[in-house]
Amino acid sequence: GDQVRLRAFLYNPDVDGPCISIDTSMDDDARLIQHAAETLAPALHRPLEGQSLLLLGGPEMPMLGGELETAGATVHHLSCFEIEALPVEDTSLEAMSKADHICLASRTATRILSDLCNERSLQLAPNCTILVPGEHTASLARELFPDHQILLGEPPRSEGMGRIAYERGAEVVLALGADGGNLDGLEYLSEKGIVGQHIALYHSVPKTPGAEAIPERIDVALYLSPKAIEGLPPESLTAASKFLALGPSTGRVLEERVSSKGLGTPAQTSQSPDLRGILSLLIHND
Repeated sequence: GDQVRLRAFLYNPDVDGPCISIDTSMDDDARLIQHAAETLAPALHRPLEGQSLLLLGGPEMPMLGGELETAGATVHHLSCFEIEALPVEDTSLEAMSKADHICLASRTATRILSDLCNERSLQLAPNCTILVPGEHTASLARELFPDHQILLGEPPRSEGMGRIAYERGAEVVLALGADGGNLDGLEYLSEKGIVGQHIALYHSVPKTPGAEAIPERIDVALYLSPKAIEGLPPESLTAASKFLALGPSTGRVLEERVSSKGLGTPAQTSQSPDLRGILSLLIHND
């Protein structure tokens, strides 16, 4: 059927700027409305009121930070690594121009791909579908690639993008992201007999934040990527009451680190890399 597009927003008058938004399309309008309600409703009653959350990730405060603030939390952000773009060979550009499905690992990968189109005259195939791991990356991709279909992975991570590509009969699949990034989607396709290619567009350079940047009280330390754990490992956050990882790949690294160091602070993993997944853990356990 025809695709129905819905843009919905949740604003909070007490928060300067950030809000929770959804911009997605489906061919089932009832399912689309349900998806929007499930995305926006968890923050309505500010369930994280009074909680102090420390987000550990890259140089930019993620959009998730604004969503957590809208849900009532006091949010601090620490940059544990810097992003450096990598040189892209002409052969890689040619591969991008021929792909029928491109999996973008992050907003950073989305921006770099757009820069390549503008600066290196890269033209994606007209029928190329762009797959993304979550709503935030989807919003940016729709803005930068308005002529291409943007689809979310199901589940919303690397493996889910591979599943969607397979279900759509993909023939030439590229995964664009970080050097050493999550390749679960390509591995899934490989098991189905489809050979994909990973092209590293950037890498992360770890940095250790100064002790003065760490707040005295931390109810939850939320690691956004394995590189953040490398930059500021959990044993250095003695103020944290609990550790939380965003997504299974980060969760594996966090749980291994917490276990190997014998830390008494619990570590959990949000399988869904969004506000709903985080709230389901925090509210369930409080």
